Amino acid sequence: GDVSSNILVDSLTMADRLESIEASTRLLYFVQSLHNEASRIDDSFKRPAIVLFSLDMTPDISLEDFVRRLGTYLPCHEATFVVAGELSFRLFHVDPSIFLMRNNLYKVLAAAITLATKLLEDCPIDYSLFSRCCGFTKLEMSALERHFCECINYNLFVSPEDFKVTNAAIDFVMEVDDIEMLKDEEYYMNAEMVY
Repeated sequence: GDVSSNILVDSLTMADRLESIEASTRLLYFVQSLHNEASRIDDSFKRPAIVLFSLDMTPDISLEDFVRRLGTYLPCHEATFVVAGELSFRLFHVDPSIFLMRNNLYKVLAAAITLATKLLEDCPIDYSLFSRCCGFTKLEMSALERHFCECINYNLFVSPEDFKVTNAAIDFVMEVDDIEMLKDEEYYMNAEMVY
């Protein structure tokens, strides 16, 4: 059946959908900034990305449309996307090379949002709905989620301070009109002060 036929999705108001789309877009810009930062790292520190997050082919859907789709069909609170950003940041610190390939971001985002949803939402999203929205099988989603947890050493607790700092970092990224400006060293120096 169609993804939009889910009862939770049908019960969302337009305001709920717009809030979720906006929050997912904020997460996308933040993760893209990690992608940009990974490309700036000295080549001597780069190592092959963890294979499980790799996608051999570029999906038929753009990363922007992928995130918009998740925000449209998955009723997540804005805080869920902030926590997904914090978890993504922790993964970035474990292995920045995961973020080098833009294709990897699909799986990173899917795993981070799944974990954040399970941590925060009172009614976690139906796993089959979520895997269909992401375009992965339930088995792939389960493996991604488990591997993500292993990579960050099961460090899933997000303190109020971590939440505030990540939210501020996401706000900083969103203030930049052009995502390409993030490559400018002055912007990164300011971002490092925030983070």
